[in-house]
Amino acid sequence: MKKGWKRDWYYIIAAGMGRIVCAAALALLAFLLIIIKKNGLELIQGLFLLVPCITFAAGILLIRISRLKLTETESSDAGAEKTGANEGWNEEVITRVGILADTHGLLRPEAAEVLKDCDYLIHGGDFDTEEVLRSLEEMGELIAVRGNNDSGAWAKQLETIARREICGMRFAVVHNRQDLGPSPEDADVVIFGHSHKYYCEEEDGILFLNPGSCGKRRFRLPLTLAVMEIGEKGFRIKQHILEQPEA
Repeated sequence: MKKGWKRDWYYIIAAGMGRIVCAAALALLAFLLIIIKKNGLELIQGLFLLVPCITFAAGILLIRISRLKLTETESSDAGAEKTGANEGWNEEVITRVGILADTHGLLRPEAAEVLKDCDYLIHGGDFDTEEVLRSLEEMGELIAVRGNNDSGAWAKQLETIARREICGMRFAVVHNRQDLGPSPEDADVVIFGHSHKYYCEEEDGILFLNPGSCGKRRFRLPLTLAVMEIGEKGFRIKQHILEQPEA
């Protein structure tokens, strides 16, 4: 999980610095143009014009490098699949669990299409609106928790941490992973959200899964959700990427 947070802060800091450099370059360019307009253009002043131009180009380059880094990292998880219990999946699917989070007021038709054949739905919080909650309830048995952006009477009815058992597997669902603790002993699978970033890794025998966000885009991350297919002896996780960020 720490590796993921480093990539998030890399983008935020690098992109922010790039914008600051560009803004400073434009301010310097405007200042030099005002001086030239008053005093006329001299050779030395003309050379000084290269400074804000080069600085601005450096700021743009910094922004683009940060975006390339993020896209490269996120794309490496595309189509990721995790199998449990048995290596090599060759089982009849008994139960399908649709897993999503951070819809932020929007249940996309593409997401609904992925979820329509699922027996259970798990939402990791940040519905933002009651309409999304009710729509998912109509689609199947819903396990949901309250996110930091969920408020109102409808949201107060949601649990902060939900614990359920599906096909003998113990699930713990929470919006922010930090609210659950490092290694809950009463769970086989931990579902969480909040960061909008897909994450699927086993830690100390527990599968930690963040399906990412498949609602309104909030950051430069792919729109994703996941489906867990459970068989008699194991399970597999399929990541569904609805949309990649623009380059």
